[in-house]
Amino acid sequence: MWNDDQYYAPQQWLKDSDIGTEIAEDTKDTQKRYTRTNELAIRAYWRTLLMDCAAYPVTRLTSDEIVAGDAAFRSILLYRSNEHNEDYSKANEASTDEHQDLDDSLVTKNLLRRWDQLSESMRCMWTRNYKCWSFAVTENGLYTMIQHAMTGDLIASVQGAKVPLVLRPKGEFQGKKTYELVGAAYVHGFMDGEAFKATAGIGLTEKEILLQ
Repeated sequence: MWNDDQYYAPQQWLKDSDIGTEIAEDTKDTQKRYTRTNELAIRAYWRTLLMDCAAYPVTRLTSDEIVAGDAAFRSILLYRSNEHNEDYSKANEASTDEHQDLDDSLVTKNLLRRWDQLSESMRCMWTRNYKCWSFAVTENGLYTMIQHAMTGDLIASVQGAKVPLVLRPKGEFQGKKTYELVGAAYVHGFMDGEAFKATAGIGLTEKEILLQ
């Protein structure tokens, strides 16, 4: 089941982040890049929203799906600024009866056409993620999808864990900082053990921790 918030969430999350909505508008030569993977920021952003997967079954995005996603999400992210007001103006020219319904119907229909550029499995993955996850950018610029996290929490790659973990500082024990496990996280560019291979230049540190 789709709802308007789900349609608009990628635009709103991008606006609320420090990435900048211009990543969807600039030419390819001048676009901002995601430092970790050196791909265009807009691609890193939407791949983070989908956790780089399609569903069901949950599988990694193929090269064809990534190309299709580039075009679809650029259209989705540009929709609000380029066409949202125009669509409402067209609806306003119609009869004033059931005015709000006309507005909402036209805008949702036109935006949905852009979502339909994605494969069903990609739309399904987005629906899955939107229900339980939120987008966030770490202090060192990594794109993430998180659950129940708060300001001050840490994201760590832990030996033996299959995915990065969100940890919350709890104090100290015998001179060592202790943390509470909040849950798992998706961190774009760090889902295959990359954090253990390179830490220089991306603000990562290696340390021993205690989990309560």
